Amino acid sequence: AGRMEGGLHAQLLAAAARDRWPGPNDASQISLKWPDGFLPYAWGSRFFQWQSDRYGDSVIPGFIERTSRRLWPLTVSGPMKDAGGQGVGGAWRAIRDAWTDRAGASDSGAVIASGLYEEPRPRLSPDGRYLAYVHVDGRDDPRVVVRDLQAGMEAWRHRINAGVDLAWVDSALVVSQLDFSSPVEIRRRLYRWVPGAAWDPVPGSERLTRPFAAPGGGIAAVDLGAHASRVVNMPGREPLAAPPADAWAYIVQSPDGSWLAGSRHRNGQWDIVLWPPGRPQDAVEATRDAAVDDDPSWAPAGDRLLFTSERGERGIPQIFAFQPADGSVEQLTWEPAGARQPALTADGKLIYVTMRADGRALVERPLPAGRPASASSRPAGPRGPAPAVAVRETGYAPWASLRPHFWIPTWHDEGITGRFAGALTAGIDAVGRTNYVAHFAVSSRGRVEGLLDVEHQRWKALSLTASVQQTWDRARARVIVQQPVVDTIPVVLGERELLVGAGGVLRWRRWRSAVTARLAAQWQQDGLAIDSPPALRFTDPRTDYAGPSVSVGIQHVSQPALAISPE
Repeated sequence: AGRMEGGLHAQLLAAAARDRWPGPNDASQISLKWPDGFLPYAWGSRFFQWQSDRYGDSVIPGFIERTSRRLWPLTVSGPMKDAGGQGVGGAWRAIRDAWTDRAGASDSGAVIASGLYEEPRPRLSPDGRYLAYVHVDGRDDPRVVVRDLQAGMEAWRHRINAGVDLAWVDSALVVSQLDFSSPVEIRRRLYRWVPGAAWDPVPGSERLTRPFAAPGGGIAAVDLGAHASRVVNMPGREPLAAPPADAWAYIVQSPDGSWLAGSRHRNGQWDIVLWPPGRPQDAVEATRDAAVDDDPSWAPAGDRLLFTSERGERGIPQIFAFQPADGSVEQLTWEPAGARQPALTADGKLIYVTMRADGRALVERPLPAGRPASASSRPAGPRGPAPAVAVRETGYAPWASLRPHFWIPTWHDEGITGRFAGALTAGIDAVGRTNYVAHFAVSSRGRVEGLLDVEHQRWKALSLTASVQQTWDRARARVIVQQPVVDTIPVVLGERELLVGAGGVLRWRRWRSAVTARLAAQWQQDGLAIDSPPALRFTDPRTDYAGPSVSVGIQHVSQPALAISPE
């Protein structure tokens, strides 16, 4: 399932070969073009693999050695050629030509939604009338869309957070999504939504994901608190009988309730397994191979189980169907850019997700005739148990990460008032409980500037702050003198400000909203000094202020995928 083996990167290259192949300068971390962050990984891994396949394994360590000893190590073609490989331009064209030759034409049908940046996870309602899916297009807020298939139009929508999974349970849509359970914790939670009505959290559903309709009614889900190896019923989180698994992905119940089917991870591979509710000992393995198999979905008649498998060429996923009656497997799609997440309507339309140059697309087409599936072409890896790792538990010691690890020189020029040279450092411990900034500077006149700002937030909703800061600034003024005659004289003043404060901050946080309230005590001392002739002095050069400080902050932000800042 790595970069060179998993199906997602192969889908991206296959889609780009059909429509719009990126240039080598697009394959950077700062690209705003789809598929943005995937570009340096999906294309970069193929670039180095192509060099290794064509010119030998020694090219890669040779490239690393030559790059690491260059004064300017930010070029690729020169070190690659020196190591016996080919420059970026020629290799990039060769990779593009190889993928273009095998791209082929898409056999997808009508487009329901396109340009999607995240998996839409299409789900059909039990009566087959509505299609729910996740719509994230990089422009508007992420949302769940419920589409009326009979009317051919959107019926309802609801804003969502992130990491969303969907399932229909009777007439309600159950949504699993991420949210802040405290200002420092993000947890999954289930929500129940009857389209057109309220959106309600399911009590006691923290850390549950991949919901599905439970046998006998109600909601079941995968328990992340048990490392996704346990399936539970709601309410109460009672364990649901299931075959042994290291982890579960998606699980679905057949229309007549006679089967449960899920994708499980066991012995180092993902496979599809079926079992009658309450009888996991009678489980049937629909697949047993090294390919990644996922996305189970029942046909409306319950006679076939559709699923996604990466067993084909280059790991590009396609949709297959398993017949529980005879154990046969058929392949249903041959999409050049792959097909995932199948849903079959009662009138024989296959809905699935494929890849295009601008993102994922949700499409609908008549169900094609299946062909017997070939065996998996995925190489099998080692299946032995993981080696034992010695584990010990200790108390938390923050100083190793909290102590200063760097310093930055500083220079503050206030002319005759002082030219301050100093150093600044900062630190934060490994879990973010304590952080600080410290600065100290001194001038040739012996004046001192400094800052020490410390925050400790061991508690979820409360943080404590303390700070002390002294600064010097230069100011110009005119002084009225009466001896020997009335006159005004320009002078340069040195203004010293000393601030000492301590307080506490209460925080509340959700996905888009945050509220903070700060209560502090503060003492401020302002001092003045005359830094230029004549020889004058202040009768009282200091002014002191002290008192409480109260502040409240309210924030609500929205950040679409292509926004350059929170909105």
